[in-house]
Amino acid sequence: MILTETFQNPKPIIGVLPLVATPGSSLWDGDPSHSVSRLEQEVTALASARVDGSLLELDWPPLTEGGNSFGVGAACVSAMRLAVERAARLSHLPVGLSVKPNQPEVAMAVALMTPVSFIRIPLLFGALVTQDGMLEGCRQRLIEFSRQLKMAHGQCLLMVDVSLNALLPGNDTPESPANFEARLKTWQSLLNDLIDPPFPPDSLVFSASEISPYLDHPAVQQLWTQACWPIFVDDLQSDNFIELQGYYEKASGLFLRHGIRKQTPQLSPSSHTIKLLEPSIDMHRVEKIVSQLRKAQPHQQIAQMDADIFVGDGK
Repeated sequence: MILTETFQNPKPIIGVLPLVATPGSSLWDGDPSHSVSRLEQEVTALASARVDGSLLELDWPPLTEGGNSFGVGAACVSAMRLAVERAARLSHLPVGLSVKPNQPEVAMAVALMTPVSFIRIPLLFGALVTQDGMLEGCRQRLIEFSRQLKMAHGQCLLMVDVSLNALLPGNDTPESPANFEARLKTWQSLLNDLIDPPFPPDSLVFSASEISPYLDHPAVQQLWTQACWPIFVDDLQSDNFIELQGYYEKASGLFLRHGIRKQTPQLSPSSHTIKLLEPSIDMHRVEKIVSQLRKAQPHQQIAQMDADIFVGDGK
């Protein structure tokens, strides 16, 4: 599937919305109206800021024994289904879903019942050691799910995160350019197996924190021009507009998550506990970032942009 079948803009800019107050999380107070109200506000803010889509991201379930079993119960799945339906109805923008640390099957199950336009798969190959245990790739168990999803929901993009650290042997040093190139080549060889069914991804997602130190490396330069899939970049710092613009010129699209919120945190509306929620979306800030990115100004003019683009109003 090509991106233009899902996004109106050929280079989509997608805002990331964490689903924090869901059943089972520490912020859940038993009243779904609070989390739904907050989601509605943030989806509306992103749509008003003229982004091309929103990614709803669940990132609290802990790992349990076995490495790939998560605390996502039926109540949480129901909450995600409600969130997707509300988001799609409010904004008319493509809505994506990601269930971290690595349970894309849940996202696929929700997509079968809701208007999910794209899914992010956090870890397809390799393994990662986390503070909760070992996290393993999920390619084999996703093959059958992807078949079912394509039949029932053919307009859903599958976006695969490329985690080079998941392929790092224990005795290697990640700072070495040679090791970076070796990991990138390993990923490319693994991805070659995915060009044909049964599991062809529609795009790849790289983390800026992983590839930023090696932007001038020939392997990265080759990646932008010769990749078989559209490449998105995430984990960007929105206060560094020169970096944002550089990635936007080379990549097929961006995910915005850092630096798009107001400076003042919000309190949970629960009357029983007082908990800090992540600050709400700064609509004006996001709108300025999106507008400036799409203007595609010459590199030398970017440094002269008004400083208020990088400063939230804190309200």
